[in-house]
Amino acid sequence: MTAIDRANLFKDCTSPFGGRKVVDVDTHLTEPHDLWTSRAPASLKDRVPQVMAIDGKRSWVLDGDVIIGEGANPSSTVKRDGTKWPGLEFTTKQIEDCHPASYSVKERVELMDALGIAA
Repeated sequence: MTAIDRANLFKDCTSPFGGRKVVDVDTHLTEPHDLWTSRAPASLKDRVPQVMAIDGKRSWVLDGDVIIGEGANPSSTVKRDGTKWPGLEFTTKQIEDCHPASYSVKERVELMDALGIAA
């Protein structure tokens, strides 16, 4: 077995991660409310998942009237300003309250690049 020179192991690395690539394996991306309606053919727009107001509350709906998710709450814990909501407070928020990187792939990739996250 070859001995490892620990003193010089990361000598040439400028990254705080020692040159290692970071992969986020627990990321969550909230579906934008127009994910399916903006892409579906006109003949199917009323059948695809979409967010509608039902009894004054946003809900994910399928086939025009089948509720598949009450509240239409995002799964993001990150506020628009980049800080996190404490505890389970995020479960009461709407997509407009969240950081754009929570639901926009373009914004997410830009944030990951800024944070040095490879994938």
